[in-house]
Amino acid sequence: MRKPEPLYKKDDAGKYILDGKGERRVFGWQVRFPKPAGGMNYRRFGTKREAELYSAKLEQQRAGGAVLDVGMRWEEAVKHFRREHYIGLLPSAAHDYDRDLARITPYCTGKRICDISAKLLREWRDAELQRIRTRAITAADAAIEKAERSKDAEKVAELRTRRAKAETKGITTVNGALRSMGTFLKFCKREGYCTTNAALDVKRLKAARQDDAPIDGAIFNPLEITRAVAAADPYWCTALLVLFYGGLRLGELLGLSWQDVELGSSRLFVRRQLCGQSGVLRPPKTAAGQRFVSLPPFVIAVLREWKLACPTGPLDLVFPNADGGPMDQHNFHKRAWRPALRRAGLRHIRVHDARHSCASMWIATGADVVAVSRALGHRDPSITLKVYSHLFSRRSQSDLGEKLAALVAAETDGCSLVVAVGARKRKRTQVLDRVGGPAWIRTKDQGIMSPLH
Repeated sequence: MRKPEPLYKKDDAGKYILDGKGERRVFGWQVRFPKPAGGMNYRRFGTKREAELYSAKLEQQRAGGAVLDVGMRWEEAVKHFRREHYIGLLPSAAHDYDRDLARITPYCTGKRICDISAKLLREWRDAELQRIRTRAITAADAAIEKAERSKDAEKVAELRTRRAKAETKGITTVNGALRSMGTFLKFCKREGYCTTNAALDVKRLKAARQDDAPIDGAIFNPLEITRAVAAADPYWCTALLVLFYGGLRLGELLGLSWQDVELGSSRLFVRRQLCGQSGVLRPPKTAAGQRFVSLPPFVIAVLREWKLACPTGPLDLVFPNADGGPMDQHNFHKRAWRPALRRAGLRHIRVHDARHSCASMWIATGADVVAVSRALGHRDPSITLKVYSHLFSRRSQSDLGEKLAALVAAETDGCSLVVAVGARKRKRTQVLDRVGGPAWIRTKDQGIMSPLH
């Protein structure tokens, strides 16, 4: 690697050398370094100090075995990322990366990877958040105006609530895109396209509450679940019951086969799921996803009846389409979920919120966090606590003091500690422990008091 050299030198008289057009160029410095595939790269700097610092950084990278290709542009790097990083990824994960990178592409098109800075990503973060909220608010205002013309007061009230939520939208979306960008820049750094991961220096947005955690408005109680199931198409009543009382993801529900249903043991074995992107059956994403799920007896009774009427197919699915094949997730939303909520007159929630509703009922029964985590298929109980901490705190018992007193009595063989509250009023001189005031032990058998030393 060559040392930094000036782009345009001065002559003996101290004047700038003119180019062919007789124009003086800005004095600058240039660093030349080899490309990994051959040839040379060039980088210009305004001062010699900047050029020397960059040259030293390149030498440090070369000493570590990394040959930089800082001329790599955004478009080519994204193509390389898709070819290499997508190997072995689930279709849904690859779809998420494509969606997130597409959000950032307008800000990075034509730029070199080494020129993507934290400042650029912060500008994108703020602009994207504003764009998402503006679009949601505009759509909500148009819907409110349409409902006001039809003089539907109930619909207007619902839409106004939705508009208020639109003003806080976009935080989860933007943070997810920043995480994907961090993974992409980490790949680029490993490939030698940049020296730093700028996404690590961008602060994530923080909401007043945890947007991805289920709130009370997104959870159905048992009465609302009964209303939704009763209003559903008879073909899908059993599927909704298993969805609400089994805590399954939609892909796990549609990928369930009769071989995985143990009617005698009142439980299901979740071992695969239907991928919503590719429509193929595959194992769960993590090992914890393979699990047994217990069902209430009334759900098992309905499953027994459904087994006699279920369409048969080569995959022996529990909830197939009319031909016995895999049911498309979009069709399930369109034919089963939305009509049931609309006919029952219930508020709209996501299909995934049925899983949250089931978890809230498990927590209400007194189940501990480990049991709930295993039933939901979380790889770590900390995930369960993060999502449902407000439900566990609400369930906290108010009789912990009485339980603690019972424990102390059992451990001390019925003896109880009595502290003399009126000790300050005593006139006689006393020698007390520095830790606290005078105390006595009241024995269980004699009922007398003796000093505690």
